[in-house]
Order: sequence, then structure tokens, then C-alpha cells
Amino acid sequence: KLILITENLMWPEALRYCRQNHVDLVSVHSEEIQHEVMNVVKQVSTAAVWLGLRYSRILGIWYW
Repeated sequence: KLILITENLMWPEALRYCRQNHVDLVSVHSEEIQHEVMNVVKQVSTAAVWLGLRYSRILGIWYW
């Protein structure tokens, strides 16, 4: 189940908010989840959303 929080938060704040409320930022591991995310985002008027994708400077890679 996807839950969209409409508060204006930076990525670390959004992650902390989700984890404090027993959820996590969404990780898109399939086309089905991608379509679900797209459908939820299309229904809101926010300019941007945060996902669970992160970048490791040490490893030089993006990961979920």
C-alpha cells in the first residue's frame, strides 16, 4: 500500500518521518510498483516526491 505524505520535507526528513511511523520510502523493484507510484503521484498537486533511491559516494552507485 502506498501512502503519500504531502508535507514539504527534505529527503532525510522524509525518510525519518516514514521510519518513525513504521513505514519506509517506496523502492521501485517492479513495473507494477512503478505504475502504482505513477498513479498515486498523478492524483496530487505537489511538485516533487521522494523515493527510496540513494547514492553511495563511497561505492559510486545508486541503490534502493
